[in-house]
Parts: sequence; structure tokens; C-alpha cells
Amino acid sequence: MDNEIRLGKFRGRYIAQWYEPIEGATGVEWQRRRYGLGLDYKPENRARAEQLLAEYKAQQTEVTEATVKAVWRSYKIGSPEGRQFYGEKHLLPFFGDLDTNKISVPMCRAYIQRRRNAGAGNATIRRELACLKAAVRKYAPEGHRSFAFEMPPAPPPRERYLTREEFKLLRSTVAPTDHLALFVEIAIATGARKSAICQMKWSQVDFDRKLVDLRGDGGAANKRRAVVPMTDNLYERLCEAKSVALTDHVIEFNGSPIKRIDIAFRRRVEKVPQLADVTPHVLRHTAAVWMAEGGVPMSQISQFLGHTNTKITESVYARFSPDFLRHAAVALNI
Repeated sequence: MDNEIRLGKFRGRYIAQWYEPIEGATGVEWQRRRYGLGLDYKPENRARAEQLLAEYKAQQTEVTEATVKAVWRSYKIGSPEGRQFYGEKHLLPFFGDLDTNKISVPMCRAYIQRRRNAGAGNATIRRELACLKAAVRKYAPEGHRSFAFEMPPAPPPRERYLTREEFKLLRSTVAPTDHLALFVEIAIATGARKSAICQMKWSQVDFDRKLVDLRGDGGAANKRRAVVPMTDNLYERLCEAKSVALTDHVIEFNGSPIKRIDIAFRRRVEKVPQLADVTPHVLRHTAAVWMAEGGVPMSQISQFLGHTNTKITESVYARFSPDFLRHAAVALNI
């Protein structure tokens, strides 16, 4: 097995695929990687796919310059389509011209303080430094992979979710904005991550079987995504949207796909005090809480959310189940 990049097929689409050696429990293990080329796996697309593969290979040449700026550039080129590069406009002015080996704990602390002074919270700063760390770990030349990073403390987990009355208020709040209204309906009915919804294409919507395939072509997915059934309401909304669609993307604005929903969403909800703290991710959390409150087994909620392990689901959502700890309480009866 080697790490040569080859043309492949994944879920009916052309991909670039290769294997990377990683340190496993029993020694070196080979982990498969893939990158979507954005073309259906059809004979007429073969030549274009080979051209895209050659371009992708050329972009993967080894980084010889060890500055953060050079490493970051390779990180962006080598990352799957749809990945967000948090903090680029803040990280590069601060670290950009440094050799990656010069990154130190004091420098990280100085960066953290600068961002806090600018109003950024710990969660935002952690995402930014995590991106920088990932870039250095994967793309810095051998001998220049500094790990002298320090992160601000992790914020406490968000407990925010919507009651059904709050959701009705949110629905009426975003109603004047078509792409936001459709996003909200998909989010609450599928529990999908915002990135999966923004990347969703009509080819992933099976109207005959009333299923939504959140997996896409697999090229951008680092996290598992599920195939979920449509609710009756979502089916109606998707039928309406499909009838006036101008692109192959489900969520579109002014005839073009959108990459992010956060800004438009925030501008809407901040006008309503009860919803000012609601983010797109709250809808995913809300969907899971509602399922748990409805007595849906944790194993099904886990599959619905695309979690890799049911224990993840149980640790967050089990307490919302009407039967949570009921057997334990019964044991205490006298």
C-alpha cells in the first residue's frame, strides 16, 4: 500500500483517493483519504476528472517553505471542499511570516489576549488556533512541526434548545427570507449540521421514497452523515422549493448556492429578544432534544444525528428522555 493519489469512485462520483500512514495502537496503519472532484461517475466525465486529478496532484507538492503563511496556503489547497478556515484574517497577520518552529506558548497567549481585546470569545479563539495547529501538523516540512500551542479554556457546553413555541416564533421570524425559512425547516426535520444543509443538492433528495441523503458525494465529509426520512411538512416545503429552483443546490439565494448561513440567520434572530442567543446549531440540538423527549431510543437518535458512537448521544441527550434514571429511582422505593 502506498500514498499515491489515484482516481476513484465514491457514491457515484469521481474522487481523488490515497492512503496516509498514521501511528496506530499496533504500529503504522494506513488510513484512506479522499477528495471529491465534483463530477458524476460517467464515461463522458472521465477526461475532465483526470484533468482535475492532475491539478489536484500538482497542488499537493511538498511544502519546502516553513513559514506559517506557506503552510496555511497548502492547508487550504489540500483541504476538502466546504471546509471553513477559521480566523485566517486574524491568524496570518499575527503568525504569517514566522517559521512554524517559532510558534510558542507565550506567542499563543499574546494572540489570545489580542483576540479577547477585540471582543472574540474563547470558543472562537479555540477554533482559530485549532485550525493553525492542524495546518502545522499536516503541512509543515519535516523538522518544522511545532506543537508549542496553548488554547484558551473550553467554554461550558451550550444547553440552549428551543421549545415548540419558540420554534414557531423562529419560523415566523425567518419567513420573509425564503432561503432562511427553508434552512430552518430542513434543520429541525433532519437534525443536520449547517454545513451539510448548505452543501445539499437536489440529487440528494428522494421524493419518491421521501428520504434525504445528507452524505453528499463524501468529498467534504469528515463527520458521518445520515440518510433520514422526510417529515410531511418538510416534504411539502421541498416540493415547493424544487418547483422554483434555479440551481442544483437546495439552499440558494438570488439564483446562487450559498456557502454560509450564519450572518443572515443572526441578522434575523437578533431582532427578537427571545431568540437573540439562537444559532443555526441550536436547531440540530433542538431536534435531538425533541426526539429524546419523545422517547426515541438513543441508538436511533445517534444514527439520525450521524454520531459515530451511541455513547456520545447518551452523554448529551439521555437526560431529556422521560425514562432517564427511572429504573434507578424505582430501586430506591421503600
